[in-house]
Amino acid sequence: MSASSPPLLRVQNLQVVYASVVRALRGITLEVPAQGVIALLGPNGAGKSTALRAISGLLDLHDGAITQGRIELSGHSLLTLTADSRVRAGVVQVMEGRRILDALSVEENLLAGGFGMGLQARKELVESAFTRFPLLRERRRQPAGYLSGGEQQLLAICRGLMRRPRVLLLDEPFLGLSPRAVGEVSELIRRISEEGVTVLLVEQNAKVALGLASHGYVLETGKLVLDGPAERLREDPDVQEFYLGFGREGQRGYHELKRYRRKRRWLS
Repeated sequence: MSASSPPLLRVQNLQVVYASVVRALRGITLEVPAQGVIALLGPNGAGKSTALRAISGLLDLHDGAITQGRIELSGHSLLTLTADSRVRAGVVQVMEGRRILDALSVEENLLAGGFGMGLQARKELVESAFTRFPLLRERRRQPAGYLSGGEQQLLAICRGLMRRPRVLLLDEPFLGLSPRAVGEVSELIRRISEEGVTVLLVEQNAKVALGLASHGYVLETGKLVLDGPAERLREDPDVQEFYLGFGREGQRGYHELKRYRRKRRWLS
């Protein structure tokens, strides 16, 4: 990230607690530039989804609260804004599990994504989505619940784009997808980024995420333990061992280690 251009989104010294007692984030700091894909990596329970909820304003729904830190979009604080006000400011989250409206058609799901906008504007955005993604046009009258997992994820992301976000927060978009669907969703994320939408990608699939991102952050137990250019992280032996499945002692990766072996420098 260029030092000469200020970040679009800045999270500084952020601390989050749940139910007033459980610390989920312990003073994390990250910067997201005005264009491109930034990856936030880590295992289950690391605090990745919590970070997105803090940015999008959805912590209240999970009995969470920010106790310290700052979140700024183009230098303006988001902390006093409600979740819907943050959407209007340009911050949109696509949640884990897709959360599409199964009984509604593809077109109705897209229209719902533009809730709060005028009907004519929503219809124009839907037609634009169908032009860009012919597969969705073919399914426009079909109940969304009948789509494949990959098609549902494409729909979920396109629904998020209905509000013309400046920053799109993607929570585990590759979860449960086939290798083919992972490729299709990856291509969509690339296209979104190239068209000028900033993407903050939360993902356990580090190999795919670092293939898309220009910069990555590694989060564990609520702390940032490593960050740097994506290419450098892909070559980092610790990242390879714990996240990319290239363990030096025959292990397939972090999730199959019998004991968690933390490098001393990560604990500093």
